[in-house]
Amino acid sequence: MLLLKWIVCDVPQEQRHAFASAQQHWRAVAALQGFRGQFGGWSSQFGGRACIASLWHDQSALDVFMANAHDAIVARSKQYETYQSIRTLIVPCVQLATGRRQTIAEAMVNLTELRVTKGWIDMLYGSTLLMRLNFPTEALDDDLVGIEPDWNVSPVFIER
Repeated sequence: MLLLKWIVCDVPQEQRHAFASAQQHWRAVAALQGFRGQFGGWSSQFGGRACIASLWHDQSALDVFMANAHDAIVARSKQYETYQSIRTLIVPCVQLATGRRQTIAEAMVNLTELRVTKGWIDMLYGSTLLMRLNFPTEALDDDLVGIEPDWNVSPVFIER
């Protein structure tokens, strides 16, 4: 089952550029087995909040990443020096395509915003819904996240 790892960091204004630069180090996940895509940006509702969605094929793929690659990327990026707090939530989710069938990587090409509500994330191009990710929790704050294209990481191996 597809897993969503939702990451929220509270970033002081003076650290926003450093945080965004450090985010580039996460491109290293692109070639990992089971990685499905990563995207994110700045919250429009909560100043200084960075929101990132990382999608994994299943728990096993996420576990391998966490055990073998995560800490090395954290050490190289030093991103932990740029935020005041970090919260993560890992939940199973269902990918609901709208319109034509597309992969998460294909939807990321035109992604401009994320509309976050209790129980789902809408991947938007302007006001057009590209894809919806449903998950069984109401733990996320309602938000509208403007996508930072440089933060997007597409998988090297696209799994259908």
